[in-house]
Amino acid sequence: MPHWLVAEGLCFAHSADRPLFDKISFSITDERVALVGGNGVGKSTLLRLLTDELRPERGHVSRRGRHFHWPQLPSPGQCVGDLLPADDPGRAASLSRFGLPTDLADTVPLSHLSGGQVARLRLAAIRLTRPDMLVLDEPGNDLDEDGRRLLADLVTGWRGGLLLVSHEVGLLSLTTRILDLSPLGLRSHGGGYPGWLATREAERQAAKRALADAGKQARQAREVAQQEEARASRRARAGKQEKARGSNAPILLGTRRDNAERAGAARRIKAERQAEQAGQALADANARLAQPLPPLDMAIAPTRVPAGRALLWVEELALSRGGRRLWRDLSFTLTGPTRLALTGPNGAGKSSLLDCLDGTLSPDAGRIDRAPGLRLTWLDQRLASASEDTPLSLARKAQAGHGEGAIRAALARFGFRSTAAEVPLRLLSGGMRVRAHLCAALGGMEPPHLLLLDEPANHLDLEGRAALLEALTAYDGALILVSHDPDFRRAVGVTGEVALG
Repeated sequence: MPHWLVAEGLCFAHSADRPLFDKISFSITDERVALVGGNGVGKSTLLRLLTDELRPERGHVSRRGRHFHWPQLPSPGQCVGDLLPADDPGRAASLSRFGLPTDLADTVPLSHLSGGQVARLRLAAIRLTRPDMLVLDEPGNDLDEDGRRLLADLVTGWRGGLLLVSHEVGLLSLTTRILDLSPLGLRSHGGGYPGWLATREAERQAAKRALADAGKQARQAREVAQQEEARASRRARAGKQEKARGSNAPILLGTRRDNAERAGAARRIKAERQAEQAGQALADANARLAQPLPPLDMAIAPTRVPAGRALLWVEELALSRGGRRLWRDLSFTLTGPTRLALTGPNGAGKSSLLDCLDGTLSPDAGRIDRAPGLRLTWLDQRLASASEDTPLSLARKAQAGHGEGAIRAALARFGFRSTAAEVPLRLLSGGMRVRAHLCAALGGMEPPHLLLLDEPANHLDLEGRAALLEALTAYDGALILVSHDPDFRRAVGVTGEVALG
């Protein structure tokens, strides 16, 4: 069976004080493998090493056959023709199969398509090119329900090599092996995702028991050593008192003292050795448990938007893109802390409508009015893009006028403590980049009255998603949400819907 991808002894660190992983080794044959781990452990960096976007400090990667890499975001300047050449005879049929216009020009930049359309284009490219090895980084992002079904069909029926990074349980459950990346290293688990969950929980419980036992033994060893030290002190005082009374001959006293000191020294050495061994056992048991980071806290300060206040008026909007009508005669009014969901299939124009509401795109017809003094923030699908900005620089720009201490405190709540706040976004995972933008937009003392959210949970791990949901649930402002996840929409508390397409 061919090994399509082999990694041997990979070592990488962003800087001397930020090592990511050391001596990572694994191989992939004809199998479906998932790479899992929390935001920031190095999954995206490892994928960049595997796809030759980064060079490891030590170790090497071997590839065999034809590989297809599905990154979280398109490369700048990438066009449709880079994925689907126009001269391929099956191009039109493949575009149609995945819900895309058959006349989609090669020269259309991927940045002009919605995230869901780019994902469907990649599905079409995989079907046409039939590579030997797939490397998929969060492929479910931006896909609607039908697109997710097509993706699941692809993964389920794949017969070559496949490496998947995702936080979606449905996709992870389709894989046959799990690579678990953590600060403790990389471990391989057979039996698929359910088996890995059971094994991980059993190992955690065993490690906790071992840690508790080691702690108990270390405390007992310290107590024995302390008791022996106290006995030695008492013997020394008793010897001095006996000598002062002169009740025994000096030679006999000296012999007794020497014998007692030798016996006491032996007991102390034994007790100290036992305490040292117990301390090492405690350290080993502690090392087997990845230490949890402080919990995320994305709480948003109050906006105090009155329930009856009108924030946004949309009248008779119409928009076409690329010669295709997206929508027309679109009207609605947003008042108070209303929560609207924009729904519709990929390509229906949901992100384009948010562009119009934000003012970055002008509609073909119609009118948008905003309440005087309205603070509006748009968090779009491109939050995970790489840049030279740092979490600290983003927060300073967005929260100008806030003190440095307040900004640093907000960054810490969002998971950027100390020097982690000064790392360029290009070196961070997609989930951590999203968290940095969320902190800049929501972490200050004057949050927006209206939030425009375009798939805000994309790239976030389970902890980050839970923290964001908690913050949005308690948020007292208005929001307009695009999300293909009905559970997320329900959890946020959507009270109305604008259906497009």
